[in-house]
Amino acid sequence: MDRHMALVLSIDPGEDCGWALGRGTTLLEYGQPDSDTCLRWISHEMIRPNLAIARLVWERFDLRQNTPEAAATIEVIGVLKFFARTNVWSQGEVTASAKRKTMSQVAPEVKGHARDAEAVRLWDLDYGQW
Repeated sequence: MDRHMALVLSIDPGEDCGWALGRGTTLLEYGQPDSDTCLRWISHEMIRPNLAIARLVWERFDLRQNTPEAAATIEVIGVLKFFARTNVWSQGEVTASAKRKTMSQVAPEVKGHARDAEAVRLWDLDYGQW
C-alpha cells in the first residue's frame, strides 16, 4: 500500500473526538463531534465501498486514572478497533508524545481535538508501521 496515496482516517478519541480524513499530506475533511456522534458518523459515512479508506489510526490511550472520561476513551478505541477489523482497514496507534513531532505541520485553522487527530495522521504517514 502506498501510504502517500492511501485514504487515512485518524481519530483523537475521548468524550469529544477529533477526526481528520486525508490522503498523503492533504487534509480533506476534519471535525470534532462528541464520541457518540463521531462513531455514528464513521458507521454511516466512512464505511462505504466507494470511499475506500485504507487505514484507521488513533491516538493511543494510557490509563492513569479510572474516570468517566477515561472510560469513554476506552470505549471509543474499542469501537474503532472493531471498525478496522470488520472493514479490513490497516490500523495503527500513535502516542500523545509522538504526535507533538508533527503538530507544527497542522494547518492553523484546524483547532481542538481535530488538530490532534491531524497531527496523529501526519505522524503515522511519516513514521507509522504500515
